[in-house]
Amino acid sequence: MRTNFDPASASDITKRDVENTNPVYEIKADLIMEAMGYKKGNGFYNYKIILDVFISLTKEIIGSDALGFATRAGDTFDMQSYATLIGQCDHEGGNFRIWIPPLTVYFIVNPSVSFQSPVNWNVFTNKFSPLIYDICLYFYQHHPAMDLAGTRVTDYISIEDLRRVTGTTSSTYNDYNKLKKRVIEKALANINDEKSNLPLTIQLDEKKASSSGIGRKKVSHIRFIITENLNHCIQKSPEQRKLTKRFVIDNLEPLGVPIQTVESVMKSAADPADPNMEYLKWCIKKGQALRGLSKFKPQDRIENGAKPINFGGYFHKDIVRARKQDWLTSQKLFYAFAAQNNIVDIEGNGSHVYKIRKACMIKSAIDYINEQDEFMLEHLRKKFVHFVVTQLPALIDSFGQYPLLSQLAEQGNSTLLLFLEEEQHRFTPEDYAQALLTLKPHQL
Repeated sequence: MRTNFDPASASDITKRDVENTNPVYEIKADLIMEAMGYKKGNGFYNYKIILDVFISLTKEIIGSDALGFATRAGDTFDMQSYATLIGQCDHEGGNFRIWIPPLTVYFIVNPSVSFQSPVNWNVFTNKFSPLIYDICLYFYQHHPAMDLAGTRVTDYISIEDLRRVTGTTSSTYNDYNKLKKRVIEKALANINDEKSNLPLTIQLDEKKASSSGIGRKKVSHIRFIITENLNHCIQKSPEQRKLTKRFVIDNLEPLGVPIQTVESVMKSAADPADPNMEYLKWCIKKGQALRGLSKFKPQDRIENGAKPINFGGYFHKDIVRARKQDWLTSQKLFYAFAAQNNIVDIEGNGSHVYKIRKACMIKSAIDYINEQDEFMLEHLRKKFVHFVVTQLPALIDSFGQYPLLSQLAEQGNSTLLLFLEEEQHRFTPEDYAQALLTLKPHQL
């Protein structure tokens, strides 16, 4: 559909423009089968699979409301207009011919008036950029990161398939060097341009054909190396709308972070592997918990004749900077556990990962306490009581002199977990990895 319209002027497309175009779209049947994971001669291969999918889609009613584009089922909104997702479909001459209502087409090609598009199409100045970016966006969304920097890669794509997808099948591009220079490199230059400020940056990786002959080996396949654009993570992340500078200032000022250093703290917390700045929010919560300890209260330090601790500096150096790598490592473990056990982010805010983190802390605390012999357990209990008496004296009455540490661990008591983390240096990525070995989804 996008190829029928100029994506650079998508916002100018009107309903009338769409109504005056051909509503029938033809797609090769084998291409759809391939996209769905079916290959000829390999397993069940029947075009009826596609027809069944399209039949189910014809039953979907799409409505436009004040917010744009929404499915009718289960939603309540003031419907201004509606259309089916697909009107009709037939299989003819090796192609599927799909009739899509103009109103549906209009909302798809002009996402600014309907739904949040992951790509700002106005930044593309090269006709091949959207095609290559779409490929990379798919692999970015569906493949796990290779490292903590959030790097992902596409599958290796044959030169023939790339030319087919990009429509460069003419003899002009038989020479790979021309294809690379005129198509791939120009598209990547557009995508990676600072002015584009797209969420992803993309690099080319080439694979040469294996050959026992003499001479230079030709490039047979390519893939794209995908990394998240750090500047975009800081400035354009959807979560960043909530995590505004004003929000950060309001939460960091009580922690002793001067306004003029807030930007520096945000940059220290930012990472391509954490586009939604979840780590900074975690740091703020951790800072708030530590700020309540007696040793970090300025007035107490002054009364004792000691120089008060600059908690703002401590927060930046010993929390934001010092704990970042461990947090990112453990976060990667939690996401992998969620994926392996089909734990879905129902709330859409990453809460499932935080539940896994908390469950691992509790599991690790229980195991640590159960590992202690009677002598060490008594020593640990005395250290915990001393910690509460000296650092959180207002809470001592709720624990008494003989708290049951095992019971507190099972309850996930926040004071005990804070003590184990800060005084016993528990909850490292290794501790979390050990806890995940025995953690069951139903325990979340």
